[in-house]
Amino acid sequence: ALDARFDAFYNECGFQKGEVVVSLKYIEEQLAALKPEVASASGVQQAPGMAESLKNLEVKRDLLKQMQQNFDEIVENDKVSRELFTLFGNELGRVNQYLDVALEKYEAIENTLNDEAAEFDLHAIEASKANIENIERYLLGDFAGFYSKLSARVDELMTHVRTDLQKLREMGVELNRKIREERARQDAERLEAEKRHKQEELQRLEDAKLWNRVKHWGHSTWLWVLDTVNAIGKMFVSDTKNKPEAAS
Repeated sequence: ALDARFDAFYNECGFQKGEVVVSLKYIEEQLAALKPEVASASGVQQAPGMAESLKNLEVKRDLLKQMQQNFDEIVENDKVSRELFTLFGNELGRVNQYLDVALEKYEAIENTLNDEAAEFDLHAIEASKANIENIERYLLGDFAGFYSKLSARVDELMTHVRTDLQKLREMGVELNRKIREERARQDAERLEAEKRHKQEELQRLEDAKLWNRVKHWGHSTWLWVLDTVNAIGKMFVSDTKNKPEAAS
């Protein structure tokens, strides 16, 4: 679904608008300082890499501006998609209303002997059917077409932003570091929680095994005690029977 793609994109590529503003301001300041130097050095030996540095700054600036425009359009399309979901839900609600009317009129026809009333209810059913068909044509036609174009445009913009973010990162411009660090922290906490859970589960299993061994040992020991007591008892009885009587 489109809303899931938006959530995944923000989680992966989201950044604060202020980060772009600060980066652009810094680059513009660097350009303002470097351009006069490049201009004054024309026709003479330029400092090594001066022209290349200027070009890199201009590429960063253009990438930042284009990426910000694409990101802003994604946010706007996110709002539009939410409005479309609301509209879709409203249209389905209208369909249910027309179905309720048709069902009510159908039951009325079954329970009436008045031909005129039945004909009136039949017209109401036909009107509900026509309204439902109109909604169906709209949803499967204009609505679906607009939604499909919106979805394709959003995918295109997201690809551009992901690519530009990677290019800027390779050029030393980090925009979503805080968000990526926060995501990394959350992932680390999740992994740690999973690790603790596994350790607790293993401990529980070990405790269960130990308890089973204790129970088994206790049961075996108790049986041994009973056997020993019985054996001693038998020996005692046997010795008593075999004991010589005292002389009279």
